[in-house]
Amino acid sequence: MVGHGGPAVCATLDPDIAIFRALTHPTTIGAHVARYQSAFRVGDDGVVAFRATAGTVDYASREETSAWVYVLDRSGFAPFSAVEVRRTSAVRPLAAIMVSGLDLPGPIYGI
Repeated sequence: MVGHGGPAVCATLDPDIAIFRALTHPTTIGAHVARYQSAFRVGDDGVVAFRATAGTVDYASREETSAWVYVLDRSGFAPFSAVEVRRTSAVRPLAAIMVSGLDLPGPIYGI
């Protein structure tokens, strides 16, 4: 298991991961799903596999479900994992993009 370290701004260079995490985040799902859970992993082949409970996928994939994905300047970020970069100082978004359930990447496998 990788330690998470101190406070940081965490980001990914993969837009599908950003969209998946935004739409399946507890602040998006909230009280709408009784058994919330989502995760992803990157295989040795570099392919991202998304996973979530059926209720999470059902709610997150609805057209009316929305969330924000923030676009950040890459400068000042350092690699943390195969898909994550981190920065220990604050950063102001260059843009905020609203995504909907129609943008949810797939396939999403069950948990």
